[in-house]
Amino acid sequence: MDSIAEYFSEEKDVLYIRGQRKAKEAKERKVVSNLLKKASLSIEQIADVVEVPTAFVLEVQSSLSGKK
Repeated sequence: MDSIAEYFSEEKDVLYIRGQRKAKEAKERKVVSNLLKKASLSIEQIADVVEVPTAFVLEVQSSLSGKK
């Protein structure tokens, strides 16, 4: 009997890829959130450091101000 591992590749699995993307976005969101709270950097600087679009930083900032 053949092993399923011969036919299955995590790197090509849609659900695996989706999970990886969600995990990466959650990590970026946490880092941006911490920088917004604790650092005196501009939106552009934070976006540059985390390597995300400025719009993403603004979205996180808006969600933080909505929670307060």
